[in-house]
Amino acid sequence: MKRLICAALALLLTLPAAGCNSGETTLQPIDTESSTDTTAPVTQPDIYADLPTGDYTGEELVFANEVESASWAVLMLDCETLTGEVLDNAVYNRNRTVEEKLGITIKVEEHVNAGRLKDAIIRNVMSGDDPYDVYDIPADRSAALVLEDYFVSTDTLGIDISKPWWNTTVMDSLTFNDTCYSIAGDLSIMLWEASYGLMYNKTLADKLGLPDQYQLVRDGKFTLDSVHEAMSSAYEDTNGDTVVDTEDTFGLTGVLRLMTYSMVAGGLEIVPRGDDSLPIFPSPSERLIEMYEKIFDVYFDNPNVHIAGQLVFKDISKNWHSLFTEGRALYYFEPIGASKNLRDASFDYGFLPMPKYDEDQEHYITPITEFAHVMHVTKANDDIEMIGIALENLAAESHKYVRDAYFEKVLDSKRTVDDESIEMLEIIFEHQVFEPVLIYNWGKLPAMLEDSALARKREITSGIASILPAIQSDLEKTANYYGK
Repeated sequence: MKRLICAALALLLTLPAAGCNSGETTLQPIDTESSTDTTAPVTQPDIYADLPTGDYTGEELVFANEVESASWAVLMLDCETLTGEVLDNAVYNRNRTVEEKLGITIKVEEHVNAGRLKDAIIRNVMSGDDPYDVYDIPADRSAALVLEDYFVSTDTLGIDISKPWWNTTVMDSLTFNDTCYSIAGDLSIMLWEASYGLMYNKTLADKLGLPDQYQLVRDGKFTLDSVHEAMSSAYEDTNGDTVVDTEDTFGLTGVLRLMTYSMVAGGLEIVPRGDDSLPIFPSPSERLIEMYEKIFDVYFDNPNVHIAGQLVFKDISKNWHSLFTEGRALYYFEPIGASKNLRDASFDYGFLPMPKYDEDQEHYITPITEFAHVMHVTKANDDIEMIGIALENLAAESHKYVRDAYFEKVLDSKRTVDDESIEMLEIIFEHQVFEPVLIYNWGKLPAMLEDSALARKREITSGIASILPAIQSDLEKTANYYGK
């Protein structure tokens, strides 16, 4: 039944109104005896019609990736055979389709971890002979290599970032002085997996008589204030010992990056850009101070919230995840990929975007974890044209088939399938961003903000002042490279 529902939803997503049809579709008026409609047929444009092509018979497109060992994220770039699993099959068919179209062979070579992958980039560029065409590497690992001039820009590759299969909000967030070196789009499943939102316990929400969380999202009213109010009603001294401990039920469970990611979700550029679009940080803005204090009050100076590291679990096999999987937390701050661990949950749960800072915020913003993968092509590669054309076609095929397969995989882990799940995932994936300071770690500002929150420090101006020289020194290096 789940697969039938997801297939129907996928079909709806490919109807002409959604702009995702694979060929030109003519909508004919309904022919009935009483119909006198003579309106001309409406032809929808084919977004795939102008995909670049070429004959590269005998050439290989080789990806370098990490071994797929993450417990929460799918890193898969190829599947060797059809397995019958919906996502495996979609990736397999995508790659074989592009291979046949361009005459190439797609290969993926896996490295044991991101550190080895970074070492391979340095070694191969220094040798001037790179055996890999595309590196899929965590963004925070590739950042230093960007500044050391290892990669070609996305402009050099000739990809058409106006197409819907490229993630422009992600690439825009990593663009300075109109230049971007990171490739992000539907080719990378991990960008969906690494998108942060809130999962919530629907069974507990119903028991507490909370407002319909999905409707709050639709109405633009799912905010820090609405979450704060809901969490206040969720806390329960479950074991009755009158002490806040890990045996209780909480309003939210999550990790320390909740501070900086909530800033991003609230629309803040933690390190703003100047008129030339290069990052500047002469001093903390009033908005930064204001948002820190609001987020601190909602999540950190709040006994209804459990942040990893604040309380010690008596059972060392348990952690902040356990509070939610055992049904003892209303909200769960984790990336979408973590939902795979909820397959056997005893309660119904749903997906929500990160809350807005307030109702004046235009749309929901989804922060992506800094160790999510982006793709790069090094300057030691001599077949840029083929790589760009292959990536364009792979991303387009992913948009056509893999995206819906991913939705089905996520929904298949749920106890119930509802229309709202697709709707919420679409909202979550609509405005994904990387926050550059989390990627480049200028002056270690993120750790300073997060550690202050964990230590229950509401005042941060003195802390920022102590690291301001380091922030500005790091920013100067970034500005010098992008401003060249």
